[in-house]
Amino acid sequence: MKALRARFRARAAEEAAALEKDWADRPDGAVWLERIADRAHTIAGTAGLIEFNDIFEAARLLEQSVGNGLESHVLQTRVDGLCEALRKVAR
Repeated sequence: MKALRARFRARAAEEAAALEKDWADRPDGAVWLERIADRAHTIAGTAGLIEFNDIFEAARLLEQSVGNGLESHVLQTRVDGLCEALRKVAR
């Protein structure tokens, strides 16, 4: 578990940057949102497994928000929250 947590920490800032890039690119609605939700789902799964609960919660909230069709400004807040949580563990 310790090694998994260390690897996650090492990649956390990169994950945040990739998520921000995906969010900024916004190529075409459905595919773009699916990519955001998929990335959030993957992060949530890993974070939950290794007990990074703040990241797990932020990622699940983003995934659910995309699934519920929430407005762009709400999704932006969710993306920002997840990126902040990721960067916190990367320090």
